[in-house]
Amino acid sequence: MSEQWEPGLTRELRDTLVRHAEEGSVRPTDLVTVQGRAQRIRRNRRVAVAGGLAAVVVVAAPLAVAGLDALRADGPPPVTITPHSELKVPYARGTTLVLPDGSVRELPQKFQEGALVGEDFFGVAGDEGSGELQLTRVDASGGATDPEIVWSDLASNQESSVLVYAKEGGQQVLRDRGGEVDLEAPKTFSARGVLGGPDCAAHRDCVVFGSTNGVPAILGPDLGVEVPSQVSRLDDLTRSGLMAVETKQTATGPCGGVYDAAAGAMRFEGCQWIPTRFSSDGAHVVAQQQTYGNLGPSQPTVGILDSTTGKVLASYEPQKHEVVATWMWEDASHVLIQLHRADGWYVLRMGVGGTTTSALGPFDNGSDTIAGYTLLGQTM
Repeated sequence: MSEQWEPGLTRELRDTLVRHAEEGSVRPTDLVTVQGRAQRIRRNRRVAVAGGLAAVVVVAAPLAVAGLDALRADGPPPVTITPHSELKVPYARGTTLVLPDGSVRELPQKFQEGALVGEDFFGVAGDEGSGELQLTRVDASGGATDPEIVWSDLASNQESSVLVYAKEGGQQVLRDRGGEVDLEAPKTFSARGVLGGPDCAAHRDCVVFGSTNGVPAILGPDLGVEVPSQVSRLDDLTRSGLMAVETKQTATGPCGGVYDAAAGAMRFEGCQWIPTRFSSDGAHVVAQQQTYGNLGPSQPTVGILDSTTGKVLASYEPQKHEVVATWMWEDASHVLIQLHRADGWYVLRMGVGGTTTSALGPFDNGSDTIAGYTLLGQTM
């Protein structure tokens, strides 16, 4: 789900593998495998930075000890806070799944991403031994299936009630509350999202968008829209034909905007803010502002833009020693931002009116390199 921390990484791996595939030196499924692993590498590098910055905070503080682990070993254990839902979307706090109505379920392990499909929770985590991604289903009673290997992260519709992912071997599948069906797609297809639900898989009327060999692609029923040739990446799509796109790469980062297929033109385009996901009503789009220098990408600033004009309605720029991990829409007018600070993990709520408040945290999960919360939805 999160693909924005280091955009060049997937492209470099993808372009190399496509070239080798054309030369016949790799299997097409290798591309999907590496794309999934590239996403994990980005996440690991992103939260590893959080650990490094947190260590700087500890060293600079008057306590000046070896790190947070030393503090925990010599001092009292972290305070345990009973999970409670202050979000309109489900989330996991460590191994506890918290639903919007305040009810909780215990999960068998910590998952790096997940979704609720009907009453069942689907979670993905990396195997500690092999490093492979594994998918586990947990029903409402807490019963869990044996993990199965998957070759991609989870992509979903906005409600996360319909999933698409690549199984071992590269077969793409759709899953809704009615079960699982095969998706007719090349093994090199990488999904970004789904339009439809909650039964579109069973009815075979889901629209799935993403890319095949790095070229934007839309699969399923014809929406009557086409991705223009100047688009290099399709991040989001609405049924009305709005597209959040990247159009080119520069030395300082990508450029992009919002394309309106009905009008056959870009609504706005630039290299400062890169749109990634539309709100449920399509009126707004969450975007990131990120520059690149000699040391690589800077911390992303997250913003909410008017999807018609590109006007910035709200933004959150990370403060010193804060590390932004993920963000997603909570509802049509609020974005959730997960970040790490010296005292743990937080989830902030940013509204289109420009106000940002703390929704969850601090949560010290005993790690500075593993995100404390798993937000269930289309995270970036």
